[in-house]
Amino acid sequence: MALQHESQDALEFIGTTIAELESELEYKKVEAERRGWYPNGKKYQAITEMDRHKGSLKRLRTIIIGKDGSQDALEYIGATITELESELEYKKDEAERKGWSPDGKKYQAITEMDRHMWSLKRLREILIGKDESVD
Repeated sequence: MALQHESQDALEFIGTTIAELESELEYKKVEAERRGWYPNGKKYQAITEMDRHKGSLKRLRTIIIGKDGSQDALEYIGATITELESELEYKKDEAERKGWSPDGKKYQAITEMDRHMWSLKRLREILIGKDESVD
C-alpha cells in the first residue's frame, strides 16, 4: 500500500527533524557530562525535552507507516499538543515569577517544549494537506 503524499511529506519532515535533534543532543549530552550535570537535574531539562520530542516523532513515524494501527496520527498529535500546552502554561508562569529571561539558560526547557509543539502543529498541517507554516 502506497502512502499518501501528505504522509510522505510528514515522514520526510520527521526524518529531518529527528536527525537535527540527534545532532544537537549528541553535542548537548557531551557538554552536560563535561559539566557534571545529572540526567534528573534541573540543568538537564532541555536535553530531556529534546529526547521527549525525538521520542514523540519516532512514535508518529510508527503510526504513519502503519506499524501501529491502534492510534491515529492526528489523534496522537492533538493529545500531545494539549499535554504540552498545559505543561508550558505552568512552566512559563513559573519562569515569569522567577524572572527568567527567554534568552537565558534556565528557559531552555521551555524553548524546547515550544519547539516540540511547533513541529507537531506543522506535522498536523502537513497531514491534513494544509500549508500554514506560521501558527
